[in-house]
This record gives sequence, structure tokens and C-alpha cells, in this order.
Amino acid sequence: FKYTLFSFIIFLLSILFYLQLDQRNLQTQTRMRSMKSVFSLFKKHNKKLILHFDVNKTLILSDKAGGKSLSDIINQVLMQSIYGFAKDWNKPGLGLKSTENDCKTFINDKWIPIEGYLQTKAPKIEELEEKYKVYSNRDEYALMSFDSFVSDVLYPYPKNNGNEKVSNEDHVITNKAIKKLRKHIIQGFTDENGLGRDYLEEKKKIFYSLLRASYKEKFTKPEDLSEVIMKEQEDHFVFILPGFFKLLTVLIEHQIDYNLVIRTFGDKHDIDLVLEEFNLFCKGEHELQKIGALPVLPQLASRALTIEKPTEQFGYTFRSEIHEGETLIVLGSLDKLPMTSDPFKEQKDAVAIHRGAKELYKLITSVSNQTFLFRDYYEYWSLHNEHPSAGKLFPLDPNDADVCQIFFDDNAYIPSIRERGIIDVRHPSDESSLYSQYKDFERGEIVHVYPLESAVNEDYFIEKVVNSIHSFSTRNKL
Repeated sequence: FKYTLFSFIIFLLSILFYLQLDQRNLQTQTRMRSMKSVFSLFKKHNKKLILHFDVNKTLILSDKAGGKSLSDIINQVLMQSIYGFAKDWNKPGLGLKSTENDCKTFINDKWIPIEGYLQTKAPKIEELEEKYKVYSNRDEYALMSFDSFVSDVLYPYPKNNGNEKVSNEDHVITNKAIKKLRKHIIQGFTDENGLGRDYLEEKKKIFYSLLRASYKEKFTKPEDLSEVIMKEQEDHFVFILPGFFKLLTVLIEHQIDYNLVIRTFGDKHDIDLVLEEFNLFCKGEHELQKIGALPVLPQLASRALTIEKPTEQFGYTFRSEIHEGETLIVLGSLDKLPMTSDPFKEQKDAVAIHRGAKELYKLITSVSNQTFLFRDYYEYWSLHNEHPSAGKLFPLDPNDADVCQIFFDDNAYIPSIRERGIIDVRHPSDESSLYSQYKDFERGEIVHVYPLESAVNEDYFIEKVVNSIHSFSTRNKL
């Protein structure tokens, strides 16, 4: 009887397993059918797709310009996914002369974490356990991620109100010093005595999802990865997220006309590394192609981008008070001039200099199947309190039914007690700000990237593009 009962249980478990497998296969087939129909309709009507991709924490989980390693970035990704309540959030934080003990005391006094919560989005207070509802008084407590707590409450940038007694240079110096204090917390977050030591296993799972195929035999499970490997062996892990290359492959296989626009606040070192790997992929020499994970497509060859010789396919955006905050697009050079300069007079190596949203829109939409790269002007954004109106220019015409644009950025929305964001949406015809229409991201033109998801899901970018194109097709009644 025991044997018969055991056999029956095994039989039931087998049925459940295959039902779950069939369900997953059905979901995959449904997604594939949906993707094909969306792409087919888009291609049938000869629409153009423009993809803007931020680099740091969007294309790559690295920030060499900010002095952050892969381990630092994943620590910060975890910090962005841990939520809690900040007490006295609207009062001054610590100053530049604070000690490590001051920092620990401040956090212990002012930060109330929500136990066991690790999500890309903030929870709703009404859905939390009863013990957390005592913190619903907005005047005293604010719900935020731990990353936001560090940057907005613990070590906030001093707000620049145009005080003539403080020069722009002094603001930049102060902000750099504060950034260094924030970085110290990030670097030690999952250490043995770190504030996030309980999240070390989650960190290992993210790292394991980024492990190169050639190391999968040596490390067969996340637990095999030590802190030493995660901190000092970055060559074991992918640089550009595989999901990005999978997206480009799928678009070409479905014959979608698209331009790629790489956008970054990063330095030339980051740019060189990104282009080196991107061009290997375009040539069919990437590791993913060598092991057969992705096919070699001849259509990719013409999309490679080189910056050895000046062309109109790369450059930097320039913003300063000299031109009243207008964005200039300096083409053919990645060597940014300081804000006190005038590119029209001083940028001798520029191929061309364009002005504003109208000319940038024309540049990126008038050609097909091309790759662009722009180094955006971080200093101006930082100086203006990281407000969207001072960020990366995104020329968007809501009435252009022939062009679908999507901007991927992990800082599209920055959870904060003040309005912060990185994308400056403007209409090409009159330079008017469209931020108020797009800040909820419901239309699909702006995608706030969650690295906790994009790092472990290779279909993340594909799913976002399919959803955005579907929204575009619906709005334009295709």
C-alpha cells in the first residue's frame, strides 16, 4: 500500500511538473506571437524606430567614470530595491566633515527598513503590515529606497538657488566630495559589517546571472561566487548586458528599420570599452555569437561605429548659461569644453554644431539603420539640482506618426523627495518642455530601466520595445 501511495504521489507530481512546463511553453509561445504581430504591423506601415540607450546601469552594470566597480553597481542596485521610512526626512543631513560613526548613528536613528522587501518599486503603505502604518505621517516620515535615503537625506547635494556668492566651480567641488561619501557606503554595503550584509545571497544571484558562459562549468551555482571573485575578477562577468544584443538581433530578424542612439554621461574610457564590444558584435566576433547563443547577421556590419575620425555620428551635447541653457550638439568630438566656453568659437575639431531639439531630431530621424553616440553634459545637470529640464535632451514629436522613439535609462525617474530625473523631453518644433506629459512613462517613449530586472531577464529590453511599439501603433491607429 505504501509503495502504491508513493507511486501515486510521484505520478501526481509528474503531472504537475508537466502542466507547469506546458504553461510556461504556452506563455512563451503567446509572447512570441504577440511580438511577431506587433513587429509585422510596424514594418507593414514602414515606421521608423529610434532607440536611445543610456550606458551606465542600462547597457552595462559599470560606472568607471564615477569610479564604481561591478560590485559597487550591484550593491547600488540592491540599495535601490530596499525600501523603508526616513525619519525627519526634510531636515539637514550630515556634512562633509562627518565621521563613519556619525554616519552609522544617523542611519540607526533615521532609517526604518521594511523587513524582507526587495522590489523594483515602492510598496503601498496600506498594503504593509500594521507595524509600519505608524510611519504614514508624511510630515515626519517619507517612504523611499535606501539609495534615495543616502542621496536625499543622509548626504544630499546642496541646492543651487543661483546664489551669486557660491560659484559654479565651488558647487561642482562640493558635489564631488558628497559623491565620494555616498560611494563609501555603496562599496561596503554587503561586506561582513556592512548595512546590507543580509542581502549578500541576492547579490550572488545577480552576479551569477552575469557570469560568462566560459565560467559556468567552474562555478555551477551562485553560492560558488566569493566576495573576492565578485570584487576583483570582473573579467568573469559580461560587460554589455546580453539582452541588449538579443534585442538588436530580434529587430533585424524581423526587418525593423531602427537607429541606435547611445547616450552617456560617462567618460571616453567607458565609451571606448562599450564601442569595442559593440563593434565585435556587429562584426560577428562576439562571444555570444561564437558559442552559438546568437546568430551572426551580415546586416549588423554597417552599424559598427568608430570614433577615430570625426563624423556626424558622434559628439557631445553642451549646455551652459552662455547660451541660456540651450543644448548644442557638437559633432565629431567627444572632448567636452567647460561651461564657461563657447563651442562656436573654441571647438576647433567639430565637424558641425547643431542647436536644440529641432536639429537633433532631424539628425537622428533623417537616416536609416545607423548608430549614433552622444556624450551628454553631466556638469549642467548636476549644477541644476538634477532636474529633468537640465538633463539629456530627448527631442520628441508626439504628432509624428512615422517615428517611434524609446529612451532607456535607469535614471529616467529618480525616486526622491524633490523632482529629479535625467531626460529633458522637448518638442522639436518650438523647444517646449513635454516633461509633464511624459513623467508617468505610461505612453512607452521613456522606459525607466530597473537593473534588478534587466540583469537577470534577457528578454527585458525586447518586452519593453514590444510594449512601446504596441502603444505607438494603438495611438496612431495602425
